[in-house]
Amino acid sequence: NKSMNLIETLEKEIILKKIVIIGAGPSGMMAALYASKQSSSVTLLDKNKILGKKLLITGGGRCNITSNLPLSDFYAHITSNEKFLYSSFNFFGKDELLEMFKSEGVKFKSEGQKIYPVSNRADEILSVLEKLLIESKADIKLNEDVSDIIVQDSKVVGVKTDKNLYTSDCVVVCSGGCSYPLTGSDGKLFSILKKLGIKTTKLYPALVPIKTSMTSNLAGISLDDVILTSKHGKKIYSTRGSMIFTHNGISGPAVLDLSSYISSYKPSDISLFIDFLPEISSDKIIDILYEKSKKNLYNRFKGYLPTELIKTILPDIDADKIFNLKKTQANELVGNLKSYNVEVTGFGNLSEGIVTKGGVDLKKVNPSTLESRIVKGLYFAGEVLDLDANTGGYNLQIAFSTGALSGYSASIWD
Repeated sequence: NKSMNLIETLEKEIILKKIVIIGAGPSGMMAALYASKQSSSVTLLDKNKILGKKLLITGGGRCNITSNLPLSDFYAHITSNEKFLYSSFNFFGKDELLEMFKSEGVKFKSEGQKIYPVSNRADEILSVLEKLLIESKADIKLNEDVSDIIVQDSKVVGVKTDKNLYTSDCVVVCSGGCSYPLTGSDGKLFSILKKLGIKTTKLYPALVPIKTSMTSNLAGISLDDVILTSKHGKKIYSTRGSMIFTHNGISGPAVLDLSSYISSYKPSDISLFIDFLPEISSDKIIDILYEKSKKNLYNRFKGYLPTELIKTILPDIDADKIFNLKKTQANELVGNLKSYNVEVTGFGNLSEGIVTKGGVDLKKVNPSTLESRIVKGLYFAGEVLDLDANTGGYNLQIAFSTGALSGYSASIWD
């Protein structure tokens, strides 16, 4: 057997570890910590020169670590396969996550439903993880690129990198998806997994800007509160929050969240509508429209929306002509404000997506342990799995929760 021959020919000084973890992002670091609690033989591998490279840019560098919603409400923010996370969230949920960092002196604050460190610094979170990893005595190997996972008789026996070969009883894959490839999550591990018979669902960008036909003169204009509604056949998705117009479309939290539901669809099959004034009813808009005033149509809504946007979505109608509008015309104006139809022309690519939609097929992974049903001793955590969620700290919580469960499961491997 070539795999075993490779292992047998290694020089004696190469350190052999029982558990090898691939990827030192949030899920990988957490897997290493939990594996180390049960086992002293843990190796954490990463191709980067530093730990947690992607963690440092989360939340704009501020690290929106989780949400302050009750854990039971998290599932509504998972875009698909939410039931798969029951075991992971129950094993290590948001309370356990926050307590872990609080015990190390980190203080947190809430902004809406989002939780950030008071320092607004992602590197504070990373520093704690680094400290705990050092204390755990996990063997951290940076700047090592995994080239193969070695399997014998459907059982993991080792991991090969560009520098070493490690034997192992278990391997935890925490290599991420394909988003932000400069951080190391370039999708290379998917091709390695494919050779092992591990099925991967199709990969799409998630939490990504949406390209539209709206004019570029709106670029830079932001709105604090909109409702976006998308229809694809009988499926309807709706998100609410802030958005911003870009040079070729729209972005911002509400847009990014919506993209996670629809980025796998053909753009021409999607209908997208924007409610620019969700706090104002259609009846109230009619009142504003017909109120006694010498203001033209633009000026009647000037205090509600940016002028440039008003000129884009509403016709120029003088005050004396407003009262002559037919009911159908008035309803059409209301529709422009409450249900403006936008043509979707595309989405940002995988390198622009904050996370990746798709990944290791969950049907072939045990949700209670996160072990592969195909290869014994092979575990998965984080974005490499077919899991993604809305903005708001949910994706980081998924990473930490699945990391903890996979590391623990691997460490008690029988």
